[in-house]
Amino acid sequence: MKVKDIMTENLYTFHLDQTIRDAACMFSKNHIDHAPIVDTDGELKGLITKSKVLDAVLHGENLECCVSEVMENNYTYVEPDIEIDNLLDLDAEWLPVLQNGYLLGAVTMSNLARFYYNSARDLQYELEAVISSVHNAIISVDENGIVQIFNPAAERIFEVDRAKVIGCPLTSILPQSNLAEIVKTGRSEFSQ
Repeated sequence: MKVKDIMTENLYTFHLDQTIRDAACMFSKNHIDHAPIVDTDGELKGLITKSKVLDAVLHGENLECCVSEVMENNYTYVEPDIEIDNLLDLDAEWLPVLQNGYLLGAVTMSNLARFYYNSARDLQYELEAVISSVHNAIISVDENGIVQIFNPAAERIFEVDRAKVIGCPLTSILPQSNLAEIVKTGRSEFSQ
């Protein structure tokens, strides 16, 4: 998956001649923390953050000053065709996405979190589908011997509804089971 697939487009932007007051109003009204500053052609010139605006207010700066006077010029950016996995090494909460210097959008930590959450959820659904379709009984317990997985084949073999088993000790349905001990010790028991 590439940056362009998860980036946020249609960002709130500022122009170089807008004021710190304008930035404060936009941040407050739209609940955002970062905004790009672009020229009339859409080329990225800098970034303004809520922190920069607050610092300006705290230091008594004239709120009618242009955002260009307090913008960050030193920023990391990414290009739209970069693989998402490459973003994990970058230490930034908000990254502008540029192509040839022009702003296309931004990638935020919430974009990445949403992507990885959706990926994990999709994998969970796939794993559940595989486990449910297997003809052999599959039972999984945690380190305390509590049943976490009990597939339909296990329901048929043991004649127990999985809803009654999940979250219970395995020994409640299989008193002779050593599965919890195997999980704790890591020693295998073949053909058991």
